[in-house]
Amino acid sequence: MVKLCMAAMLLWGILLAGRGVFALLYSSASELMSHRASWLLAAFNAFRFDMQVLAYALLLPTVVALAMFGLCKSANGCGSFRRFCQIYFVVAAILVLLVEIIDIGYCYNFGTHIGITFFDFFNEGPIGLLQVMWEDYPAGWLLVLLAAVGVAAWWAVGRIFRKERQHSAWIVPIFVALLVCAMRGSLGRFPLQVEDTVVSPSQQLNAQVPNGLYMLKKAWSDKRKAFRFETADELISNHGFSSIGEALDAWSDGSLPLNADTLATLQKALFGKSVSSDPKATFRPNILIIMSESWSGWLCQMGKQYPQLLCSLQKHLGEDMLWQQFQSVRNGTIGTIETMVCATPFPRFFTSRYRDRLLPSAITEPFHQSGYTCEFITGMDQGWENCGMALKAQHFDRITGKYELLSEHPEYGCNAVGIYDHHLFQSILERLTKRPHSARPLMMLAMTTTNHPPFVYPDDISLPALPDSFYSLPCFAEHRRDVLQKYIDGFQYYNQSLARLLDQLKASPAADSTIIVVTGDHNVRSIIDYSQVGREWQHAVPLYIYLPPSLRPDGYPAHPDAWGCHYDILPTIAPYAFTPETQFMRLGTNLLDTAAFHYSYNEALTLARPEQLAKAQRKASVLDLLLKLYFQMVWK
Repeated sequence: MVKLCMAAMLLWGILLAGRGVFALLYSSASELMSHRASWLLAAFNAFRFDMQVLAYALLLPTVVALAMFGLCKSANGCGSFRRFCQIYFVVAAILVLLVEIIDIGYCYNFGTHIGITFFDFFNEGPIGLLQVMWEDYPAGWLLVLLAAVGVAAWWAVGRIFRKERQHSAWIVPIFVALLVCAMRGSLGRFPLQVEDTVVSPSQQLNAQVPNGLYMLKKAWSDKRKAFRFETADELISNHGFSSIGEALDAWSDGSLPLNADTLATLQKALFGKSVSSDPKATFRPNILIIMSESWSGWLCQMGKQYPQLLCSLQKHLGEDMLWQQFQSVRNGTIGTIETMVCATPFPRFFTSRYRDRLLPSAITEPFHQSGYTCEFITGMDQGWENCGMALKAQHFDRITGKYELLSEHPEYGCNAVGIYDHHLFQSILERLTKRPHSARPLMMLAMTTTNHPPFVYPDDISLPALPDSFYSLPCFAEHRRDVLQKYIDGFQYYNQSLARLLDQLKASPAADSTIIVVTGDHNVRSIIDYSQVGREWQHAVPLYIYLPPSLRPDGYPAHPDAWGCHYDILPTIAPYAFTPETQFMRLGTNLLDTAAFHYSYNEALTLARPEQLAKAQRKASVLDLLLKLYFQMVWK
């Protein structure tokens, strides 16, 4: 048993090394020093998390040792047990090191330990996943490191178990008792849990407490519980309210009384009816909403100093409406599509058992009521995250993906992710400019793909060069020029392709009958150091809106400073698109309404003017609560 503990110390050494590398890469000395009073608790809880991992790692060899002890009286002297331990701990050491490497790499991309989004990587397909890992990370050196650790573990465990050693019988129950305590992580009433990762107000210090294996286990648990419904009382309490009535008062400023039919009350709170249309809206315009892969608010902001970033898109951003104090609601592509399509607060709806149900919140419903045809178009395969089937259930009249586009245009080029964006935009332009005059208006929701790993672009693109000094700016967290270049190329390529679409559309008759909304699905990952640029940019994506000349309000073009998010898109275009009395899920506000209360909600961060932030955070908490209560009741 003592030798098993000695072998486990090898695994602990890997965990400590991983924590040290994590601290060096993602913590500042000044931040950690300013919270020295919490160091002892942080070290103690980190020790508990590590011992829990070691206890689970020791479980199998302990069972084997106890079984073999009765067969050969000395498990340590049994040659077969020694060989088993060598193989077992070599595999365990490599796996522990691999998870720690993944955790460090995940934080490099997402700014946190491994989370539920980690499992999105497996949707890329094995070839694409391996290509991204090989190109973006020092895969060769990491393989050498894994091999070296495996060899070292084989040699060390062999040395530990080389000599036979007798143990007193009383060692076994003590060892088993300690093992059980370590697996529980606590001698107190409550076992070790995620709350124990928080030891101070410092996020950087808190991040040093858990290890990668615990966070992987938590991410897996979160994925399994993505559709685990809580009771109404649990939800209300977890969101900081004493009753649903209190939450409704906070949402509607006391104007929405609670009645016996809770579902009807929630329906009234979350849905609204379009009022009389904008007086200028004498027709139903086509609506094009483009969700742009990784369209970064910060990089767009940098375009003021480096116009090469925006290419010819800069002209259109100045000519029309642009919001830059704007955030995506979700921080992943599929989460954003789900949010735009049906506003569900539960992740992975498209792959859940509820995916075949038409939701009352489906974006197609108010458009259909107002006489529209609805299409979802993207360069990716319809099968990704079950998008094709799920979107069909939400009553899109037409769903066009990679293979449909290739059938229409065999000459289109693509990469492992999907059709190149400039080809996608060509098909969008065809749909808007070649429509019969008598056709019903079109609502088209588009999702681009090219600005996504593995960052493979058309061979014939020509992008404006940036000065060498640009790549060494302190705002960048990525300092490898080749990696950073791929992200910047993708941003420029997308802007260039979008500008070409806008040029062509504005020069066509469709310019008089089409509203264009462009935003990002989420911010660009990994390359920006948000400790330098400010956390308000961490989930920032731009919002660009083009209105036909006949629909433009006074003061157009405009760059309003109102805070906003994806929830605000539908209320902003509703006065132009929906017929009066059309019911739709109204979670945000009309961004053109200067009298409204504007704030920006992201699942990880709520933003508003400083004097309005407390109110905004309370509103965001209420919204999340009401959405979860509503959808749980709809799905049951």
